[in-house]
Amino acid sequence: MLLDDLRNLRKTVASESILFSYRGEITQELMVYFLRIVDKKLIGSKESPLIRRRILNIMIESLQNAVKHARDWYNESEIEPENEAIFLLSRRDDKYLLINGNAVKNDVKPFIERKIENINSLSSDKQRKLFRNIIKYGVYGSKGGAGLGFVDMARKSGDLINFDFEEIDEKYSYFTYLITLDRNSIPEPDLTPKPNTVSTV
Repeated sequence: MLLDDLRNLRKTVASESILFSYRGEITQELMVYFLRIVDKKLIGSKESPLIRRRILNIMIESLQNAVKHARDWYNESEIEPENEAIFLLSRRDDKYLLINGNAVKNDVKPFIERKIENINSLSSDKQRKLFRNIIKYGVYGSKGGAGLGFVDMARKSGDLINFDFEEIDEKYSYFTYLITLDRNSIPEPDLTPKPNTVSTV
């Protein structure tokens, strides 16, 4: 998946491959509802428990990020339809694609870029060590996170995080990212202790 394609994903993904999609404000209550819907669909398709857990865990991290960043956007701005938050889960052959898009403040854009680029540059072992260090030493940085959510998504998927920013105005940009989970190359389960709460960037 090319980065240039990300800007058009929310408009061009084939409907027959979509398992779940949503456009609009994402709240904690809706997040719980989305997870229930997706879990039922995965159970109905007889997906393995391991794949189901991976998808739901990535969804939690992704949606939690959207909830966190959406608060400022929806409180401060008049939302154009094309700039509303999106979440989309589709299946293409043996790969699940999780696509998330939401507005973020321009002042956090460099922070997000640096974190994802760093995560993408690490081996799976180094990602695991980074995850443990963040848990051990605490979170920091803009929006109360240290990139823990993105580290966990990369670890769960075993693939790179593809992402893109498109400027909306002088204060906000639209942040889109894609997580790919290949059913045939799922990373081994990791027994690293989990934090009590989901962290966001």
